[in-house]
Amino acid sequence: MIRIAGAALGAIVVVVAILYFWFPAVLLHGVVLIQRRTAGFSRHEIATAFGLVPYLDGGAGPVVVLLHGYQDQKDTWLELAGHLTDRYRVLIPDLHGFGENHAATNGDYRPLAQAERVHGFLAAIGIPAVHLAGVSMGGEIAGVYAAQYPGATLSLALFSAAGVRPDTITLLGRRIIAGDDVFHVTNGATLDTLIALIADSGMALPTIVKRAMVMEYRARNPQWDTVFRQLTESATLYLLDSIAPRIATRTLVLWGAHDPLFPVSGGRRLAARVPRAEFILLLDCGHLCPATRAAEVARHYRAFLSSGSSAGAAKPASMAGEESYGSGLAFRTSTRIAASGTTR
Repeated sequence: MIRIAGAALGAIVVVVAILYFWFPAVLLHGVVLIQRRTAGFSRHEIATAFGLVPYLDGGAGPVVVLLHGYQDQKDTWLELAGHLTDRYRVLIPDLHGFGENHAATNGDYRPLAQAERVHGFLAAIGIPAVHLAGVSMGGEIAGVYAAQYPGATLSLALFSAAGVRPDTITLLGRRIIAGDDVFHVTNGATLDTLIALIADSGMALPTIVKRAMVMEYRARNPQWDTVFRQLTESATLYLLDSIAPRIATRTLVLWGAHDPLFPVSGGRRLAARVPRAEFILLLDCGHLCPATRAAEVARHYRAFLSSGSSAGAAKPASMAGEESYGSGLAFRTSTRIAASGTTR
């Protein structure tokens, strides 16, 4: 019996070793399934006018839709989303060309096209209006959606959104505008370089996660190179900034104080240009606040959602530059932004 048990344990170790070194994505998928179950989410697919869309669904109540960023996928929201499901039904789709939502290399991945696909996704499910939030690229898509479909957007949250125009462009920003695709990962070294450029200091990923990420990058680089070129076109680069005054719904703009990709000045300008926006700045946080500070971001987002129509009141223009400090919290927030949209 002992020999049998030992042989079985040895076989398990061999299988795990094979998965770790040769099929890390398979091993990580098991971890993701546990995370989904723990957070109260289940995976679904739905046919839309733009193809099959995989998505996560959890909770009950008013509907919140979360849109992920560039080179990301739906499960990145799980930790934050788990803080919402006691009060809200949360839907998290894989955007066209990302995660399990595979698409053609030469497709249209610009924010306008993606926003139309999100609208098709919600129409297929049969939900007329939602609370919409997005991070980075997903934030730009969410903002475009709110401008295009104001009647279908109950509220909007933009976390470190792309498409903004900062006062000054960072060195990383200059590289990207010049066409240097720092997101083109081919091996562990280029992945480490990317992480060092955009992640919060001290952020470390397990080796198995890195191995799976490199394999994913290698498989999808041709498609993601297309996306990168489209997102950095002159007509797209500052799209959210240009359409911001058309966003009629009340909006939360949340930014990391040390965002190396989209400087906080762009976030402040965005909040000033959206007529019914409020701005929250997270100290000691970079570009990936919804992932690295999930509980804190969720707390602010829940407060925003709960505030209802009272949050939409614009403040006098004379107060446009004033700020208040959250008691006992590591964040700084401006009070409501003037409806005139004047920059600060």
